[in-house]
Amino acid sequence: MQLPEIESERLLLRMVSSEDAKDIYEYMSLPVTTQYLYASPLSYERTAQFIRVEYLSYRQQGNPSPYAIVLKEINKVIGVCYFHSEEDDIVEIGFILNPKFGKKGYMQEALNRMLAVGFEFCHYRRIEANVMEGNERSENLLVKLGFTMEGIRREYAIKNGIRRNVKMFSILDHEWRKRYE
Repeated sequence: MQLPEIESERLLLRMVSSEDAKDIYEYMSLPVTTQYLYASPLSYERTAQFIRVEYLSYRQQGNPSPYAIVLKEINKVIGVCYFHSEEDDIVEIGFILNPKFGKKGYMQEALNRMLAVGFEFCHYRRIEANVMEGNERSENLLVKLGFTMEGIRREYAIKNGIRRNVKMFSILDHEWRKRYE
């Protein structure tokens, strides 16, 4: 499924392309970016391969295409956001931001648009997010967006050989719609 391109005041959300490798490598090569992801820091070659194998294959699998988050002012990809693990009318949302562009509200702006696409265009009933324990910035962002923390998946992930708890968040379409009445 191809999602519509979205534009906000500062951002353009468009399909990820292989030409985005340089910008995505800039932040996926950093331990600070990958500390709460299942991935480790990536080389440029692994970043390009990741884009081809992971992001670009979403369409072939019938899943919504991941969005590149482009800062319009400088025409640079500063992050990605995407839906995955789609099952009927339930989907998980994922997001990654270049830390150089953190604390400026860009991800909140992007995810607000992404939720609108999920509930209005894709007609999802429920959007979930899994956050590795300790990732307070992502937790706080999800709460600002109206997500509810439902519980903890104990030792759900293994990162660098360490068992990690993962917090499960969700927002339902009627909860999201109520925020905009």
